Amino acid sequence: MLKIGNGPFFPPSMSPLLISFIVVIFWIAAFTSTAESSCDDCEETCMNGNPEIMKLSKAADDLVSKLNFPSAMERKSEIQAMKNAHIESRFGLYGEYPFLSLSTILQQPAVTEAMNRNAAVPPTFVDIGSGPGRLMLGASVMANWTSVYGLEGRPELHNNAIDAIRSLEREGTLREGMVHSVSGDFMEESPEVINALSGADVIFAYSTCFENHGDIRLPALSALLARHLKKGSVVIVVDKFLVGERFQYDSLYPMQDVDTGEPTVSIVWRVLGEPSRRSLNAEIDTLYNSDSMNVNVCEKQPKACEELKTKQLSLFGFESMTTGAW
Repeated sequence: MLKIGNGPFFPPSMSPLLISFIVVIFWIAAFTSTAESSCDDCEETCMNGNPEIMKLSKAADDLVSKLNFPSAMERKSEIQAMKNAHIESRFGLYGEYPFLSLSTILQQPAVTEAMNRNAAVPPTFVDIGSGPGRLMLGASVMANWTSVYGLEGRPELHNNAIDAIRSLEREGTLREGMVHSVSGDFMEESPEVINALSGADVIFAYSTCFENHGDIRLPALSALLARHLKKGSVVIVVDKFLVGERFQYDSLYPMQDVDTGEPTVSIVWRVLGEPSRRSLNAEIDTLYNSDSMNVNVCEKQPKACEELKTKQLSLFGFESMTTGAW
């Protein structure tokens, strides 16, 4: 019989089974209350372990909530409709990258190093394949950027981005002239694209559906970036590898796609040396004739491959997305 002090807590006539049931309910309630209390006071830390990362992610969410971006369900419907209609241009299918993942990666050593290289001038961020501008607008409040650029190939998405930028500028929540959407095929190297890339410190590409070599390598994008990026910048790509002597693997971070819930991996590459002086076509040809493209990808990037396999298996419990390509 349970007692409090010197007296019985339950009357002697009460069924032992009922007493056991009440004790279990009492224990569950007490445990739940304690758990909720511990996280009520430190929700950000409990969720991510880094309150600053959560703060930046929330700031991005708060900014874009002022705009009429498609919901996750609407984006899923759009993506499925494009797949059903076999619409898969070189720009890939429109998807969204989580703000929490971006704020996490912006705090990683290689990225912060690139952002802080020039103490006199704040860094510049470029989103390749920026869609209607959600990610670049979210990124705009995650650091003290000089400029934020989005490069978008579809005119209708570029126009949506321009409308979003102007709306936020009018209401005073976005610094005028800081965020830019550039329209057109970035592989055509317009002056606007070259200006954005050549001044970039952090370059991001949600590259899951980008034109590739038939596996996880991105020779065309690698050639473009090799021609224009400055030494010391970093490139973040998703589910793909850059190739060529200018790109050095640094680290990778598992995440989940906002629209599909599928596991993906963001990979950080350091940019070495000076921009290539070869033409874009010559740079692509050089890559295809090099070991970067003519040997198994993991022979060139053993560390990246090993970390990719290990982290995906341990965090998501599924075989590497590149099985068969390796």
